Amino acid sequence: FIQAQPEQARLILTKYLNGPHPTAVAALVPGDYQISLDQGQLISLEDQARWALKQDLVPQQPVPNFLRHMDLTALVDIAPDHVTLVR
Repeated sequence: FIQAQPEQARLILTKYLNGPHPTAVAALVPGDYQISLDQGQLISLEDQARWALKQDLVPQQPVPNFLRHMDLTALVDIAPDHVTLVR
């Protein structure tokens, strides 16, 4: 959608950013957009959770198992090679 209709995509993004924003323009430059979910993204979520716990930004608890909260069905159906999580 971003490649086929870049102006429409920019309008949608600026709506969610509550108005024109330099990030919307920079984020939607022509390029190769792909959706993926890899182990590095899961590790990043876990790292952020550990940081939030260490900073006392959230109630103390075990680091969540983010994989249990992800529904990979749609992405696996359309692009199984873009899901490289260890499951």
